[in-house]
Amino acid sequence: MLFFKYLSFFQGIIIVFLIFLLLKMKNKDKEKSVIDTDNVFNSIYKSKDLFKKLSLSCHPDRHQNSESYIEIQKFYQEITKDKYNYNNLVKHKETAELIYKIKIY
Repeated sequence: MLFFKYLSFFQGIIIVFLIFLLLKMKNKDKEKSVIDTDNVFNSIYKSKDLFKKLSLSCHPDRHQNSESYIEIQKFYQEITKDKYNYNNLVKHKETAELIYKIKIY
């Protein structure tokens, strides 16, 4: 009889522990489910045009005689890496205009 009491006690502890883990996993899923829908839609519809403008204006071949040619090469690689991320492309556009003095049309 005593054995069954201990067995049911340990089963209860295991069930409480599993419920705790399940609730913890649900909270992690809620944190991951936050999606920036504006960036998603902008990336779908606007990133292609902005990338094309940036890639044409900031291509290293257009700046071969510049002192910052190596920096522009690295910058162009970053632009290419963020080809489908509209928010990052907007930041790159601002960087190109402010730091590298490149006019984006």
